Amino acid sequence: MDRGKISRLMTAADRVTLSGHVINKVGTLQLAIAARHFGLPYVAMVQRPDRFAPTPDYVAMEERDGRESLSCLGVPTASPLVRGWYPAFDVTPPTLVAAVATSEGIFGPLALREQFGAGECGPSETTRN
Repeated sequence: MDRGKISRLMTAADRVTLSGHVINKVGTLQLAIAARHFGLPYVAMVQRPDRFAPTPDYVAMEERDGRESLSCLGVPTASPLVRGWYPAFDVTPPTLVAAVATSEGIFGPLALREQFGAGECGPSETTRN
């Protein structure tokens, strides 16, 4: 990015909410921040936004065992006093998303609810985070 040899950052997305939030593997948020820093648009690619997820609050976020982040190949890499935290996904806000590319076209993140929210059904309380 710093050499000016790319014109945009594109990633796949595990899910995109109707509010335009991109939910993807940890590291996507940092990439979107870097793209913004270098003046590059960030485009998320997904088949279609999740009509059952109006916002990230409706998406259960996987967290792995934090102890996994405290060792490498079975060798401890941190003090025994340290607790690990190992989220599997992060959430990129729509303010960092230039566009969402779907099978039905390319849309701004704030246009997703209007385009894909028809017949929107909220999830049951059991699936809500």
